[in-house]
Amino acid sequence: MELIFELSNRAGHALELRRATGDRITIGRGYDNDIILQDETVDAQHAVIEQDADGQLVLIDLDSRNGIFDIDHQRQSGPIPISSGSEYLLGHARLRILDPAHPVPPALRMGEMYEFTRLLDRVTTVVGVTVLAVLMIWLEAWLNTFAQFRWQEVLQSTFSVIGTAFGIAMVWALIGKVVRHETHLRTHFAVLMVLVCGYYVISFVSTVVGVNTLSSVLTGGTAALLLFVLVTGALATSLYLATRQPHRRRWTLAAGIAAIPILGSLVLSSIGNQDFSEAPSYNTDIAAPVLRVASGIPGDEFVDEAQEVFSAAAIEE
Repeated sequence: MELIFELSNRAGHALELRRATGDRITIGRGYDNDIILQDETVDAQHAVIEQDADGQLVLIDLDSRNGIFDIDHQRQSGPIPISSGSEYLLGHARLRILDPAHPVPPALRMGEMYEFTRLLDRVTTVVGVTVLAVLMIWLEAWLNTFAQFRWQEVLQSTFSVIGTAFGIAMVWALIGKVVRHETHLRTHFAVLMVLVCGYYVISFVSTVVGVNTLSSVLTGGTAALLLFVLVTGALATSLYLATRQPHRRRWTLAAGIAAIPILGSLVLSSIGNQDFSEAPSYNTDIAAPVLRVASGIPGDEFVDEAQEVFSAAAIEE
């Protein structure tokens, strides 16, 4: 008799596989058993598997304190007929009994996500995207500073972003440790740094669109679409690292989670914009040249035209 024993956690995820042979296979916490279970609710000699008179494999409780239960938590008594794939609880220990010829599911394709996460896990990648994120935070602060540049405030903001990202990466790593017994902390952190870099790029793109079109709908829609793609990709990558979700379900879940805050921000933004008038059309003429794609007019010409408007208004008064 040869059997495979799959030890699982309470969620049913396999922890390890053990092989045992013999006419009689003993199970318990004692070191003299064929299958040793390191669980305080398992007796030293908890159960035994043997063949009955008809050649049927049976699981027998050796008068253990906590007994044997099926996966529906129904207590079993007497010789329990078993077949390949049968699953039982011995105390809190979850045990699945398999025949060596038991079929296994087909291998999963590693796919592009595997190669992408391997790239993110490199130390050079993590350092590179972190430095890039820091530079983008500083650049954004400098472009939006109209007075003295305060390094103390900028560094405080930088540490806040990096610290928050590391905290979120820790949460994903803990989820991965529970579900897949893998942390991938460094990779999760790299994903979040890519997310930070992408956010600042999208902010710049939406600003360019805004100053050239003066359309709040187009500007907001462009930013929302790009953010949706970015956040969905980041969530799908983290779900790939931390959970066992199938490919389609993983992307569906990521898209659903990403859509909620983005749609909410769009609704709040549209409500807030109702309190303000439309931007004047000459904004496309005087926008910062670095952001302007739409054709503008020279500064002197703009001043002359403005003077004419003000002079005409004074005459009417």
